[in-house]
Amino acid sequence: MKKDFKTKHLLIIILIIGLILFVLTKYYFRKLNIENDSIKFFLGIAPNFIAALIISISLLVGYDKIKTDKLTQFDRYFKLILIGILILFIIEEYFPIFSNSKTTDLFDILASIIGLIIGYSIYLMIRKKRLLV
Repeated sequence: MKKDFKTKHLLIIILIIGLILFVLTKYYFRKLNIENDSIKFFLGIAPNFIAALIISISLLVGYDKIKTDKLTQFDRYFKLILIGILILFIIEEYFPIFSNSKTTDLFDILASIIGLIIGYSIYLMIRKKRLLV
């Protein structure tokens, strides 16, 4: 049980750092007059990547409370929720609801996909660790 406690704290720390990075990137770093095109590119896609990662990890905070016999069901729902989140990111990119973006950027969608994949990979590591205990 102590290992799950440590995992939960690690997830919360990742969430807090992710939220701080999201806010700093979206509202501070992107406003700076940066000449380097590579840095501009990464600052442009960073909010999508960080948001997807934060959302996928936030679904795992209560993972330690799920009963072992319900893990398969949780796994199925977790995948469906991640697919739903990806669909929402794609819709948001084409038809902005929450942002003021006037252009569709496929790199933003790709960054969202990568963030969700990394979030899912973290879930797989946590699940494997839990099943081994």
